[in-house]
Amino acid sequence: MPQAEAIVFVVDDDPSMREALGSLIRSTGVKVETFASAQEFLTRARADLPFYSLHLLFDKHHGEQAELVDALAERVQMLGGVSVAMSHDVAETTRITRPPRGRERVTDQLTRLLQVHEFVLAEARGMAREAAEAGDDGTNDLLVSELIRTNEMQVWFVAEHLADAEEHS
Repeated sequence: MPQAEAIVFVVDDDPSMREALGSLIRSTGVKVETFASAQEFLTRARADLPFYSLHLLFDKHHGEQAELVDALAERVQMLGGVSVAMSHDVAETTRITRPPRGRERVTDQLTRLLQVHEFVLAEARGMAREAAEAGDDGTNDLLVSELIRTNEMQVWFVAEHLADAEEHS
């Protein structure tokens, strides 16, 4: 079986950095494709490389959610509360259903992820209203500017991937 040609994807918003990295990598004999943004790369990846596209989507998604969890935990502590930090404690207290064990179809994963986002967004909107009514501008800002906006953006990305996955299944 012939081996697939290796391709390195360089994503950087600095044109000189893209060109320098691309030239350096090409000098080793490896094919290089450069992109000015993650959005540009994901658009290309979604069209040509479904596995990589989903992998990058989930990695990006996880990183953004981890940042939100950290910001929320810091806010809870600033207000004198105790944040839940250990994953087993979170698993015991969450109202979000655990994913099934084993493999599942991509469309099922993405659909489930969208449903969880809708749940999170509904809860966050309610909490933002409560914070505003209580005069807690810091919490309201965190919920609206970070939690809600990030999750809305992620819903859009996931929905686009789901539409693509449904087209190709």
